[in-house]
Order: sequence, then structure tokens, then C-alpha cells
Amino acid sequence: SEEGGGSKFSFTIKFMPQQLELDIEEIDLKGKVIVVVVSPEKNMALCDNLESFGCSVIVSHTTGEALSVLDEQLERGNQVDMLISAQHYKDAEALAKELRRSNYLDFTQLVFYSPTGQRGDAEHLHKLGYKGYLTEPLDVDQLREGLESVLVEIGPEEQSQRMITKHSHSGPLKRDVRILMADDSQVNRNIGVRLLNLLG
Repeated sequence: SEEGGGSKFSFTIKFMPQQLELDIEEIDLKGKVIVVVVSPEKNMALCDNLESFGCSVIVSHTTGEALSVLDEQLERGNQVDMLISAQHYKDAEALAKELRRSNYLDFTQLVFYSPTGQRGDAEHLHKLGYKGYLTEPLDVDQLREGLESVLVEIGPEEQSQRMITKHSHSGPLKRDVRILMADDSQVNRNIGVRLLNLLG
């Protein structure tokens, strides 16, 4: 090393390839029954996308309608796999409380879908029983993968301890992948780790 000139060096590290033996449940949205709570003039594109995935979509416009749909499906012995709230935030809060009071969250997964999101909303809704928090901009693949991840997370060995967002694609796979973050800048390392965490 020369004073004022610094130094250059290199090194080699040999790693053994990581062996991934994951028992990941394959989820297909085709045939899944999804209730969407949405105002009449909004988010019909969401329903169109769900139908393109092969889902059976039931649309309701208020919390009361959604509860009536769940009652009707339950009486018929039909499974409702997911309920998506595309309402305003306060309405989504009220919906979760009603569903929890009626024990519907024991067998139906709850997802919040919104054109906007605010810091802290996802954590609060998770505490109320939401398993997914999907905000726009959201492309079709992100929507599909987000909903699939919500359904994967309800397996008996995992009881949905984290909220699924549009950054959580392939959650079960990515959680078991170990990544070495190497950078000579602590700031860059922190940013890199943060971005990887957001990606699941």
C-alpha cells in the first residue's frame, strides 16, 4: 500500500451450492371462490382479472352484502376461499371486525386491495385478520402471485405470521434462500438488505 495511493487486492471464496429441498404447496387460483367487496363504479378491472385466472367471483358492494353472501355460501356447504376488500380503509377495518366477530376468518382468507397505501396500514390490518395487503400499481402477475401466496401461507405448519404484499412473490421459496451481501459501504449493505427483505 502506498500513502495517498491506496492499494488493490483480490481474494477468492469457495461456497458449496445450497441444496433446496422445499415442500412447496402448488396453488392454482382456478376454481377458487372469491368474494370481492367493491363499490359499483370502482375496481371492476380487479374482478375481470380474477375471472381471467379462472376464479369464481362473487361481487358485493357493502359489508352487509358480503356477510349475507358468506352466510348463503356456508348454508349451501360451499367454501369461500378468499374475501377481497377493495373498499375505503375505514370500511375495510369495519369488515374485518365483523368477520372476526362471526368467526368467518377461521375458514376465509382476507385481503385488502387499494389504489393507495399509507405507512402502518398493513401492520394494523394484519392485526385485524388481513393476510394480504395489495396496493397499486400492481400488474396482473403481481396480483396472481400475491393471491397465491396468501393461500399458500394458510398451511397447517404456517399460520400466516407475515402479511403478503406485492413484494412477497414466491414467499415460501425466497424465505429459504440465503444470500451473502458483500459491499465495502455499510450504507449500501443496509440498503441492499432492506430491498431484499421487501422482496421476501
